[in-house]
Amino acid sequence: MPFVEPSGSPPDLITDLKTLIKRRYLGMFGIHAIGCRRATNTIRIYATPGDERLDPTVEALRVEIAPVHLELILEAEPRVQVSSS
Repeated sequence: MPFVEPSGSPPDLITDLKTLIKRRYLGMFGIHAIGCRRATNTIRIYATPGDERLDPTVEALRVEIAPVHLELILEAEPRVQVSSS
């Protein structure tokens, strides 16, 4: 019988790994977002280019989360518009 979490739903590896990576790396090494693409069993890391510590971190993560794939997307961090009231 498969393991079922107390909530009644089966564990979700992609969501669990995404949460783990968010807690560990969001805001570090230029990483500004974490996403997932279930169709390809992939976790996506969105980061600002320029931090030399990013590549070794991503390579270590690829090994750690295998067989789930890891995709690095280098892009500028989106600007958040703040309105003053």
